Amino acid sequence: MYTLNSTRTIQNQQAHAASYPASFANSHILRTSVIALLFSLLFLFSANAQKSGKVSGKLLAVNTNEPIEFATVAIYNLPDSTLVKGVITDNTGAFRIDGLSNGKYYLKASYLGYKPIVRNNISLSDTQTEFVAGNINLEEDVKSIKEVTVEGERLKGTAEVDKLVYAVTPKAAAVAHSGLELLRQVPAVQVDFQNNLTLEGSSNVMILVDGIQRDKEYLAQLDPSSIDKVEVMTNPSSKYDASIDGVINILLKKTARLGYSGRIEAEIPLGNRFSNSSANFEAGVGPIRLFGSASLHAEKFDLNSTLSRKSVAGNSTSMYAQNGNGTGEWTYVGINYGFDYFIDKNNTLSFYANMRPETGGRMRTYSANDLTQNGSFVSYDSTDLLDKDLNKSQYYSVFYKKNFSKPSQELTIDVNYSTYTGTSYSAYNSQYFLSDRATHLGNSIFRSEKSIADKDAWGIKVDYTQPVGDKLKLYAGYNGYIQALNNSFLKGSDAGSEKFKFDETRSAFYLSASGAVKSVNWQAGLRYEMSFIEMNKSTKTDYDCLLPNISLQQKLSKTNTLKISYRKSIQRPGANDLNPFVNYIDSVTIFRGNPNLGPSYTHKIEMNMSMQLGKSFITPGIYYSRFSDNVQQIKFINQDGITENFNENIGNGNEYGLNFSGSVKITNKIQLNPYFAVFSKTLNSVDLYNIREASKVSWRSNLTLITNITDKLLFFSYFQYNSPYISAQRVIKRDAIYVFGLERNIFKNNNGKISITTINPFTKKFSIENSVTEAANLRQEQDITVDVQPLVTVKFSYSFNKGKEIKKMDRKREIESDSKESMF
Repeated sequence: MYTLNSTRTIQNQQAHAASYPASFANSHILRTSVIALLFSLLFLFSANAQKSGKVSGKLLAVNTNEPIEFATVAIYNLPDSTLVKGVITDNTGAFRIDGLSNGKYYLKASYLGYKPIVRNNISLSDTQTEFVAGNINLEEDVKSIKEVTVEGERLKGTAEVDKLVYAVTPKAAAVAHSGLELLRQVPAVQVDFQNNLTLEGSSNVMILVDGIQRDKEYLAQLDPSSIDKVEVMTNPSSKYDASIDGVINILLKKTARLGYSGRIEAEIPLGNRFSNSSANFEAGVGPIRLFGSASLHAEKFDLNSTLSRKSVAGNSTSMYAQNGNGTGEWTYVGINYGFDYFIDKNNTLSFYANMRPETGGRMRTYSANDLTQNGSFVSYDSTDLLDKDLNKSQYYSVFYKKNFSKPSQELTIDVNYSTYTGTSYSAYNSQYFLSDRATHLGNSIFRSEKSIADKDAWGIKVDYTQPVGDKLKLYAGYNGYIQALNNSFLKGSDAGSEKFKFDETRSAFYLSASGAVKSVNWQAGLRYEMSFIEMNKSTKTDYDCLLPNISLQQKLSKTNTLKISYRKSIQRPGANDLNPFVNYIDSVTIFRGNPNLGPSYTHKIEMNMSMQLGKSFITPGIYYSRFSDNVQQIKFINQDGITENFNENIGNGNEYGLNFSGSVKITNKIQLNPYFAVFSKTLNSVDLYNIREASKVSWRSNLTLITNITDKLLFFSYFQYNSPYISAQRVIKRDAIYVFGLERNIFKNNNGKISITTINPFTKKFSIENSVTEAANLRQEQDITVDVQPLVTVKFSYSFNKGKEIKKMDRKREIESDSKESMF
């Protein structure tokens, strides 16, 4: 049945983006200039940083010895007590105040929930240009504990110049069984019942855990009680890949210990097969931390689809109708393991590995297909379609981190290697009938196709951070990536086999700086990328580009800020987009790649206001984006009456809209996290393919409600709906998702939880995708649904630990994968 397989292929193709050829000579000149600029500025700022007196130290909690980040440290003159300078501590509790003249000072450190502390007798001179205060211990202020606890019952948001930071509280963690479920409570983040994750409607999101790139399966086995904060970046800086739309960084609680801990979670489906289970374990032994985890995702649904197509050729009108049903199932297993070796306080070595054994998806569908022309019978057939995907991959990373004497000054190096093998198999068996639609017409027709893709990739990423004074921080880095893909395409009995070889070398240099001028925080960066692509050792493409970004944040009051940002991003073509093979979806539908695809660029500017209203945090905003040469799918009927699908750089237009997100405290027992956006999108006309200009106003939303019924019993609900939206030739929509659940702690120490969850309890069928396509000689509507009733699951989780807390490592992982992770 062609609709299901077509949808799978389309989604795989659209997961990639594009790239333009450019002069290699100009690339070399530009590359040399940018590298020289990066290191010249770095040297200049480093040199200037040495010219003034400074005071440094670190703030720690007196009882736990934990670092206190975001605390205020200020320097005052003696004897008149006038304020000279102030800074905020970093994530290690460290601070440094530069640019001080010779003289005598005193220091005052303060943070909400702790008693302020003063350090006297600070003296700077020509012979003593630096005063090291060492570790400064802050004591909890018992009188303010009640206020802090009340504030901590909700998901508290903080606006920074390049991101929104949401603090995770015990109440927020208690309602979630995993780190992935916890993200449902973060405004603007959507996680549906298939665990598909989007940020402001885009699935092109990088997921980090302590700065290490992970995937959603890793989040699915993460204990939510171990999460401290969630950082959300909708306008990522130049240090992140310019092809992504957003970044979600999960910050774990910083701990240090000898001992072990772990977590087990099992989900039992009632009715439809839909289950997520996981386990993790970590242990600290001396300076070494060992960790490992595994996760399992399994699903099986009954499928239904309908397709109606009307095509016109001259005076002839053809009608094609397709009705099908079947089953789809998907199984995924992920294994992660590694270690962190804390060599000393300034040097750390880390190893990380991720394995995905051979797992995949399978769809078996049966359809009845009827074709008429000018109302007269042409053909009728029944088709049995089998579609299978099998994927396996491995990823290895060696990471080194060096901390210098200055707070926040560090060097990180990540070298990684990954390998991936994917096998896709598609076969259909069609039996044609006479006009009575009952008598066989000849023998059945069988066709099969098999595609085997092998990919090896190597990467290196070097980042350096240099603080300059007390208000400026400079980042510089390099990211190199090489991939080699060999794809063998084995056609059916009517044709032979083909091979496709794809090699790409990509380099990126970037420079970014952040600082503050009075009440304005700023961040600006420039990323230079170049890529060289070779296909089948004959077709060669190279391009380079400059990708700037800037953010300005104005503090309007103690609780309100205004931010304006701009970013230029790129979408590159993937190997599947460029692959010239022709895939027969069924006897009347084909898909072909396009080796001539180029890059697409998007310019986006947005303005957001962050407001603290009592115990609630809201962020309304507006945005405008202009895009050129986006990869869009084109569908048309060729001269043989076959429906052709292919991608082309035809997406030119703009989008603008309003959005609202927040964390709203209704009562001490009820928490509401809403997100809503309304936007207008315009796609320009394309005369070459007779595509008319299209405009549409759409909206997207999600809402999470958490109610603490008792100390041990929680009620939670979740709602998500995106209205119909447009792409070239198509209007697309899917049904709303709504979830209800109850959760209860089952042990005195709260280390065990049980919950029951129901998804779309009042819905029999769930529409995965409904699309209407209109072209010059074609109008087509298709709808794909799954049977979701009853969709009820029971989850059980248990956490254990013994010993002191484990020290965790911050590092980055970057990997590109062509694997398919879900049936939908």
